[in-house]
Amino acid sequence: MSVNGSDPGAGNGKPAGGNLWPLWKEAGRLLGELISRFTSAFRAAWGQEKALDSGVSGEKVSDDVRVLARRIDRAARAAASQTEDERKRAFDATSEATSRSYQEARSATEAGVRDLNRKLKKDE
Repeated sequence: MSVNGSDPGAGNGKPAGGNLWPLWKEAGRLLGELISRFTSAFRAAWGQEKALDSGVSGEKVSDDVRVLARRIDRAARAAASQTEDERKRAFDATSEATSRSYQEARSATEAGVRDLNRKLKKDE
């Protein structure tokens, strides 16, 4: 809802915020792609980790946990390195949408405060 009470997104099937909608939609799309790509990369890396080691020894639970933790860490690092470009694009898109949202909220707040000050001075 804007300062004057109108809803810039009303009636067009989009949320309020007008020109911010495409920015947030793109950020969401990029985050979805990142999650999908990371998941695939992690599964592939985990499959490679499992192929390298036939399993846990069964001698000591703490040793088995350490081995599994190292394998998970290696798989996560491999997936992270394979998705670096996607992470950067998603971060940049989210940063832009956040910055623009902040700017719009700040402008609306400033306009509201100015309007309130005018009304208060008028009532004095």
